[in-house]
Amino acid sequence: MGEFADCYRRAESRESSSLYVRGLLADKVARKNCWQLAEVVGLERPKPLERLLNEGDWEANEVCQRLRGLIKEQFSFVPGVGVIDESGFVKKGEESAGVARQYCGRLGKVENCQSVGPLGPR
Repeated sequence: MGEFADCYRRAESRESSSLYVRGLLADKVARKNCWQLAEVVGLERPKPLERLLNEGDWEANEVCQRLRGLIKEQFSFVPGVGVIDESGFVKKGEESAGVARQYCGRLGKVENCQSVGPLGPR
Protein backbone atom coordinates (compact mmCIF):
# COMPACT_ATOMS: atom_id res chain seq x y z
CA MET A 1 0.00 0.00 0.00
CA GLY A 2 3.00 2.26 0.43
CA GLU A 3 3.23 2.79 -3.33
CA PHE A 4 -0.25 4.35 -3.28
CA ALA A 5 0.15 6.51 -0.15
CA ASP A 6 0.30 9.84 -1.97
CA CYS A 7 -3.00 9.07 -3.76
CA TYR A 8 -4.83 9.75 -0.49
CA ARG A 9 -5.11 13.31 0.79
CA ARG A 10 -5.95 12.29 4.35
CA ALA A 11 -4.34 9.73 6.66
CA GLU A 12 -7.79 8.33 7.52
CA SER A 13 -8.50 7.52 3.85
CA ARG A 14 -5.08 5.92 3.47
CA GLU A 15 -5.64 3.80 6.58
CA SER A 16 -9.19 2.80 5.58
CA SER A 17 -7.99 1.84 2.12
CA SER A 18 -5.40 -0.49 3.58
CA LEU A 19 -8.02 -2.10 5.83
CA TYR A 20 -10.47 -2.39 2.94
CA VAL A 21 -7.94 -4.18 0.73
CA ARG A 22 -6.95 -6.51 3.59
CA GLY A 23 -10.63 -7.35 4.06
CA LEU A 24 -11.18 -7.98 0.36
CA LEU A 25 -8.21 -10.34 0.27
CA ALA A 26 -9.27 -12.24 3.41
CA ASP A 27 -10.30 -15.84 2.76
CA LYS A 28 -12.70 -16.12 5.67
CA VAL A 29 -15.18 -13.47 4.48
CA ALA A 30 -18.11 -15.07 2.66
CA ARG A 31 -19.76 -11.83 1.53
CA LYS A 32 -17.56 -8.82 0.94
CA ASN A 33 -19.77 -6.06 2.35
CA CYS A 34 -18.48 -3.31 4.64
CA TRP A 35 -19.90 -4.90 7.80
CA GLN A 36 -18.14 -8.21 7.22
CA LEU A 37 -14.94 -6.57 5.99
CA ALA A 38 -14.90 -4.42 9.13
CA GLU A 39 -15.26 -7.51 11.31
CA VAL A 40 -12.41 -9.38 9.66
CA VAL A 41 -9.99 -6.42 9.97
CA GLY A 42 -10.91 -5.74 13.60
CA LEU A 43 -13.17 -2.69 13.34
CA GLU A 44 -16.23 -2.42 15.58
CA ARG A 45 -18.26 -0.66 12.90
CA PRO A 46 -17.97 -0.32 9.09
CA LYS A 47 -18.14 3.51 9.08
CA PRO A 48 -14.47 4.10 8.10
CA LEU A 49 -14.80 1.74 5.13
CA GLU A 50 -18.15 3.21 4.08
CA ARG A 51 -16.74 6.72 4.34
CA LEU A 52 -13.81 5.74 2.10
CA LEU A 53 -16.15 4.39 -0.58
CA ASN A 54 -18.79 7.12 -0.38
CA GLU A 55 -16.92 10.32 0.36
CA GLY A 56 -13.22 9.51 0.64
CA ASP A 57 -10.79 12.07 -0.76
CA TRP A 58 -8.50 9.98 -2.93
CA GLU A 59 -7.39 9.65 -6.54
CA ALA A 60 -9.10 6.46 -7.77
CA ASN A 61 -7.82 6.82 -11.34
CA GLU A 62 -4.25 7.23 -10.15
CA VAL A 63 -4.57 4.13 -7.93
CA CYS A 64 -5.85 2.15 -10.95
CA GLN A 65 -3.02 3.40 -13.17
CA ARG A 66 -0.36 2.45 -10.63
CA LEU A 67 -1.95 -0.92 -9.99
CA ARG A 68 -1.97 -1.65 -13.73
CA GLY A 69 1.69 -0.65 -13.86
CA LEU A 70 2.59 -2.98 -10.99
CA ILE A 71 0.68 -5.87 -12.56
CA LYS A 72 2.30 -5.25 -15.93
CA GLU A 73 5.73 -5.12 -14.30
CA GLN A 74 5.18 -8.38 -12.40
CA PHE A 75 3.35 -10.41 -15.05
CA SER A 76 4.30 -9.00 -18.42
CA PHE A 77 5.21 -11.41 -21.16
CA VAL A 78 6.02 -9.82 -24.51
CA PRO A 79 4.32 -12.32 -26.85
CA GLY A 80 1.22 -12.78 -24.65
CA VAL A 81 -1.62 -10.84 -23.13
CA GLY A 82 -3.45 -11.15 -19.81
CA VAL A 83 -7.14 -10.56 -19.33
CA ILE A 84 -8.56 -9.80 -15.91
CA ASP A 85 -12.31 -10.12 -15.52
CA GLU A 86 -14.22 -8.30 -12.80
CA SER A 87 -15.56 -10.39 -9.97
CA GLY A 88 -19.35 -10.09 -10.09
CA PHE A 89 -21.98 -12.05 -8.26
CA VAL A 90 -25.72 -12.40 -8.70
CA LYS A 91 -27.90 -10.21 -6.46
CA LYS A 92 -31.68 -10.36 -6.31
CA GLY A 93 -32.39 -6.95 -4.73
CA GLU A 94 -31.24 -3.47 -5.63
CA GLU A 95 -30.31 -2.21 -2.14
CA SER A 96 -26.59 -2.98 -2.23
CA ALA A 97 -24.10 -0.60 -3.81
CA GLY A 98 -23.38 -1.35 -7.47
CA VAL A 99 -26.34 -3.69 -8.07
CA ALA A 100 -27.81 -3.38 -11.57
CA ARG A 101 -28.39 -5.37 -14.75
CA GLN A 102 -24.83 -5.65 -15.99
CA TYR A 103 -22.32 -8.16 -17.29
CA CYS A 104 -21.50 -10.77 -14.65
CA GLY A 105 -18.18 -12.53 -15.27
CA ARG A 106 -19.12 -15.56 -13.17
CA LEU A 107 -22.21 -16.15 -15.32
CA GLY A 108 -20.78 -14.92 -18.62
CA LYS A 109 -23.90 -12.89 -19.37
CA VAL A 110 -25.88 -9.79 -18.39
CA GLU A 111 -27.83 -10.34 -15.17
CA ASN A 112 -28.88 -8.42 -12.05
CA CYS A 113 -25.62 -8.54 -10.13
CA GLN A 114 -23.10 -6.60 -8.13
CA SER A 115 -19.75 -6.04 -9.78
CA VAL A 116 -16.67 -5.68 -7.67
CA GLY A 117 -13.63 -4.25 -9.37
CA PRO A 118 -10.19 -3.49 -7.95
CA LEU A 119 -11.60 -0.69 -5.83
CA GLY A 120 -14.71 -2.35 -4.53
CA PRO A 121 -18.32 -2.12 -5.65
CA ARG A 122 -19.00 0.20 -8.54
